[in-house]
Amino acid sequence: MSAVDLTILQGLGLRAVNSIPLVTPSGTTTQGVYVVRLTFPGSPIPMLDPVPVMGSSLQGFGHIALLGRDFLAGALMNYDGVHGYWTIAF
Repeated sequence: MSAVDLTILQGLGLRAVNSIPLVTPSGTTTQGVYVVRLTFPGSPIPMLDPVPVMGSSLQGFGHIALLGRDFLAGALMNYDGVHGYWTIAF
């Protein structure tokens, strides 16, 4: 499941529509699920609307969102670890 930093979701005035259990290396917790529209201006990536995302604490890691397998299921992604790059196509 894709995730968006909780401070971003709350800053937009969004409220959780559901909650799900989440298992991490630190243990089990419950995270809120929010319904959002994801857009990628200036890119060929199609808009996703509506899409459920999990609220998470990501900014401490330098990110505001993580795209999950729910997003990647509509794409062809190639990761080239040897050369250090990736490509994605829709």
